[in-house]
Amino acid sequence: MKEARKKKIKLPVKKNLNILLILLSILEAVCIIMQTAFLAKVIVSLFYGDYNIFKNSIFFFLGYLFKTIFLHLQQYVTELESVKLEKKLRRELIDVYLVNGTDFSSKQGTGKLVTLLIEGIGQVKNFFELNVSKKMRSVIIPVFTSFFIFYTDKVSAIMIFSFIPVIVIFMILLGVTAKEMADRQYKKYRMLSNNFIDTIRGIESLKFLGISKKYLPIMENKNREYRRSTMNTLKYAFLNSFALDILTTLAIAFLAVRLGILLLDGETYLLPSLTVLLIAPEFFLPMKQAATDYHASLNGQIAYEEICRIINSKKQLEKEYVKIDKFNKIEFKNVDLIKEENKILSNLNFTVKSGDKLCLIGHSGSGKSSLISILSGLSSFNSGNILLNDKDIDLKNSNWLNKISYIPQFPYIFPDTIKNNILFYTKEKISENKLLEICNIVGLQEFIENLEDGLETYIGEGGLELSGGQSQRIAIARALISNREVVVLDEPTSHLDIETEFEIKEKLLELFKGRTVIIATHRLHWLNNMDYALHIDKGNIKKIINLNDYKNSSYYKELKLSLTGGFYESK
Repeated sequence: MKEARKKKIKLPVKKNLNILLILLSILEAVCIIMQTAFLAKVIVSLFYGDYNIFKNSIFFFLGYLFKTIFLHLQQYVTELESVKLEKKLRRELIDVYLVNGTDFSSKQGTGKLVTLLIEGIGQVKNFFELNVSKKMRSVIIPVFTSFFIFYTDKVSAIMIFSFIPVIVIFMILLGVTAKEMADRQYKKYRMLSNNFIDTIRGIESLKFLGISKKYLPIMENKNREYRRSTMNTLKYAFLNSFALDILTTLAIAFLAVRLGILLLDGETYLLPSLTVLLIAPEFFLPMKQAATDYHASLNGQIAYEEICRIINSKKQLEKEYVKIDKFNKIEFKNVDLIKEENKILSNLNFTVKSGDKLCLIGHSGSGKSSLISILSGLSSFNSGNILLNDKDIDLKNSNWLNKISYIPQFPYIFPDTIKNNILFYTKEKISENKLLEICNIVGLQEFIENLEDGLETYIGEGGLELSGGQSQRIAIARALISNREVVVLDEPTSHLDIETEFEIKEKLLELFKGRTVIIATHRLHWLNNMDYALHIDKGNIKKIINLNDYKNSSYYKELKLSLTGGFYESK
């Protein structure tokens, strides 16, 4: 955050937009001068009993009308650009989240990342709209109106200008304080959002343990602290606005007193005096709005700095991005994984070549899922090297993720149609016939034919609920249609009944043909279809087994006995 602020991250405003906004602001300033001048003429004419005001009234209304049109045009073009920025930032943030995987989410905090993606980007949109269009107006309109005031009455112009340094000093002092308050407020908001997400995740456990009520005062204290912080931030924002209102009101009041005295002494005329008084509020109004908008968009500014920091961290990695054309082999050399001072994986050394079928076996908690997470490029490791095609690289900083199809134990079903769920990981255009063919291979065709909307049936949250077997079939269909070289599976059938498991296994074996396969499982029957087995025990590789002749191996018999309770074989 501090580094980002030192670099003064600027909004990506296109040159054409700046030129258009400058032009519209100039036209708006001209219209403000026009409406003020002709309004003063109408009032003076009526004061002296001259009712021939139709022409001046028309010019006044034209000035007011076009001023409103130019103002709305500025807001419209700025909003169009802000929507484009919003979509761009959301795409880039989601890309960062997906590429960096679970390690990144755990370090940053899920609550913070969700807040940035949903509410933060909305605040950035507001920040863009207020900062870009209003910034032009707050400079151009005072400049043009000040020239007009100087042309009308030089002394009045000097009086108004004398208040500007005081206003600027107040804006700087209170603005800096408000910025610091907003920074602290945003940090507390992130902590609150992370805490809320963690509470929601653990609510069942808290309820089960009977301590959910004990946790309520903790949440109340955090909410109370956040509320106090919010009120302090608002206090400084209101103080800034109040100070500016007082200063601008005093400036106009002093101006009115001076002009009134001159009128009484007959040293000036009503028309120029009234014109100056009418346009003086227009001179100060953009400054007041800029101060108000600054406070309104502070959260957006802080969120934008945080978003840019996250996106730039990915762009820094992209400079060293490694692209692998064809997968030949992946090699682990002395790889260690430590989490919270506990060694999960230790000194892993093995190689998987193209076309190999590798099975990871071991007791629950032995480190299989952690190894699968590293192999999938979803998690980092602490020490050692991973060589992809003999190149020492970070899997997350390569196109490795585009080479693999990952099927977890519980595949995620997106709240969307069956068709879009299956096509989620492919960018190619797939014909309806090809899609139905894939559905037939994985055993989804009969299920889809019985649905009223077929492939367009909405599934997931808020839609049709799927069984475990149907969800796995969707995941297999995704992998088949993406046609990637490597298939990585983490306990794909452990939660299914034996009949469903047998059917899913048959479909998976179709997927395995001609591909490299890495599977972590408790089911020993998978060994019949694999080339090698990696026996993991307490984070260490106990033995690498060549399964071509494993049934005659004494080690295999010992393995079955040693894993009683951790493994069972499905017939």
